[in-house]
Amino acid sequence: YCSGYLPAFHNTGKFLYRGFGAEHVKHPIFYGKPVENRRPRDSAQNMQVIFDQMLTDLKVKALRSNSIFVTSNRHVAEGYGVPFIIFPTNDTAYAWSTTHHDIVLYSTGSTANMLQDYEAYKNKPEDKEYILQRFQATFDFKTYDLEEAMMKENQEIWFTGHYFAVLASLEPQLRKLLFH
Repeated sequence: YCSGYLPAFHNTGKFLYRGFGAEHVKHPIFYGKPVENRRPRDSAQNMQVIFDQMLTDLKVKALRSNSIFVTSNRHVAEGYGVPFIIFPTNDTAYAWSTTHHDIVLYSTGSTANMLQDYEAYKNKPEDKEYILQRFQATFDFKTYDLEEAMMKENQEIWFTGHYFAVLASLEPQLRKLLFH
């Protein structure tokens, strides 16, 4: 189920974490999947829709709206709730930005201007291509090299697909099982 991601955990000595609200945590281990059409917590919804369309145009499968956000920094995950270690299943796709560790989309600013330009010119191939190139140059999204992303302490990584979640307080036992 998760064998494709275990080498990254082993090679880096790190896990992926996610904080869950206490009201959602009923078991120390559970099988889950991202919420369909995830609503942003800190970003403007209209900006997320355009952002996701641009990612789709770049052939990225893990979008803001269909993914869970994880990090290799347990303390960051604790800021979002009860920390769990996330084991993505082999059917997942992921994406991360090499230039932004936490992407928040506001309705104003340079990123918003780029997204609005895309929306205005998406039906004009030359303009659309130029804006997508600017977008990729700004965010430098990768859909590979999970180990590199995990080594960046505060990196936000998006996973789409199913996962197993294990309460982070069980980390010592997991480390003993997986790393020794």
